[in-house]
Amino acid sequence: MKQALEEPNPQLAALGAVKGTTVEEGYAFGLVRVIDKSKVQLLGIKFFEEAMAYPPTPPVPCPLLRDPLEGRAYYKAMEKQPDADAIWQPTSTVKTTGFPFLYKKKEVTITGQAVRLKGQ
Repeated sequence: MKQALEEPNPQLAALGAVKGTTVEEGYAFGLVRVIDKSKVQLLGIKFFEEAMAYPPTPPVPCPLLRDPLEGRAYYKAMEKQPDADAIWQPTSTVKTTGFPFLYKKKEVTITGQAVRLKGQ
């Protein structure tokens, strides 16, 4: 039985559940990467326009430590609710498969509840 959608905070309006998923496949030691089955990255050069958003988290000491797949998945989840300001308590799931050095597939899914600040 599903629970009724509750307001997460008196200052936030719940807009509904959202989910964003992105998949990256790497070939030949990661020299060639295919993102979401259509975007290609070769030797670190991206041949596509990038769109990312990150959930508000404690500061990371080095921006290079942030996983770009998490940023893409969060962005896709936010796209599902254009009126949302954030995702309340986002959770991420990571699935990794492959064969060492030759092939690697990583799938990141972000789920949560889209919210909007009241009074906007």
